[in-house]
Amino acid sequence: ITGQYLELKRFPEGHDLLVTGSDRDDAILHYDKISIKGNRVQIDQRSNIAKVDGPGTLRLKTASDFEGNPLQEPKWVEIWWQDRMEFRGAEKWASFEGDVQADQKPAQLLCQNMQVMLDREVWFNQVEKEQLRGMSASSISGAANSSADPKRSPPAGASQVKDRDTPKIRHVVCDQTRNDPTKVIPGQREMPVSFVDELREKGQWIRYQSIDARTLTMDNERKEVQATGPGEVRLLQMGAEDPLHEGAKPSANNVPPRGGYPTNPRAPTPTPASSSASARVLKLTWIEFEGRMKATETPKKAVFLGKVDVMHMPANQPNMKIQLTKLPPKGMHLRCEDSMTVYAHKLADGRTSQELIAKGNASVRTEEFWGRADEIKYDESKELVTFQGSFDHPAVLYRSRGVGMPPEQFKGVKIMYNRRTGQFNGEGVTELRSPN
Repeated sequence: ITGQYLELKRFPEGHDLLVTGSDRDDAILHYDKISIKGNRVQIDQRSNIAKVDGPGTLRLKTASDFEGNPLQEPKWVEIWWQDRMEFRGAEKWASFEGDVQADQKPAQLLCQNMQVMLDREVWFNQVEKEQLRGMSASSISGAANSSADPKRSPPAGASQVKDRDTPKIRHVVCDQTRNDPTKVIPGQREMPVSFVDELREKGQWIRYQSIDARTLTMDNERKEVQATGPGEVRLLQMGAEDPLHEGAKPSANNVPPRGGYPTNPRAPTPTPASSSASARVLKLTWIEFEGRMKATETPKKAVFLGKVDVMHMPANQPNMKIQLTKLPPKGMHLRCEDSMTVYAHKLADGRTSQELIAKGNASVRTEEFWGRADEIKYDESKELVTFQGSFDHPAVLYRSRGVGMPPEQFKGVKIMYNRRTGQFNGEGVTELRSPN
């Protein structure tokens, strides 16, 4: 304990401590796996509760990251706040308010309010903790034997024996709303909840993911992440090279395989990208959503509800500016009004391939084609784009034939476009137009 003043009240079950810092230095309390810093730090050992009114810092050693992934070695989580903190150790729960920042390198979380739930107790009463640690092996064995009988409950304290292990993060809930009305500035936009996790090696990006939203919930038991919009997601990871070479040239033999639709001979012929290691490039997926987001680990997917815009493109850094009116080189823009589902598939060579499904007045745009349908699917591993419409609302696809030339046009119930070969297949085709 370090501070300017210490007020201590002794009780048989534990002490009440109030540690106050000076004008220059905060009070600091160090425990086994937790440290608390603030101008006024209060510890109630009887209730196993710690409180700080005003700004402060908490350091907690955990065996998992924010998303519940186990760590090879326990790491410190550092949390800063401006208004108040309350840690209920016996209830495995902590609350932080006011300009909250949580760091566990390489991940960072920013919000106004945050609640964290752990998988086991954190003790501010060292005597009680040591008593639990000192339970004999025979009493533990007896607890296990008694619990085998469904009509008998294990002795009190048996579950606390696991407290000797480092806690894991079980649940994180964040929002952007200030609880203190005196700090709300009229007309000022609230900063979103922001979560960033990144990995670099030798100065090069390997992986980057970020979420900005009004609220963010990480349920590590269910392996789910949920967010409410409006919000934004960015994913930077290794992907496949664009299927079209920049130097694609016209061909007079642009004939599709059996079952495909003929294309205009003056249209550019796509050339498959190299299959060498150099074909591994960083791809950025940028997602803007208005409704809700839910991401799961098994299967590895994210579902976005409401109006959604997605930009998928090669990129060398994650924070490039996105302009929906300006398509980036080799980029793809997907838009829909009902839902967007994004699947992530891990390939054998370490790359990540994505599958996107846009529903509800969906549209897609690239440098070589654009179109609309009730539902549009994009399979990056096959470079296959599928447009699903109906007889009443057919899918429509246009393909560029060059500057100043009218595009090729396809209409049908279902249209499949292979970006690698440049060929079309369809079902219920009602119109096929290739102007000369």
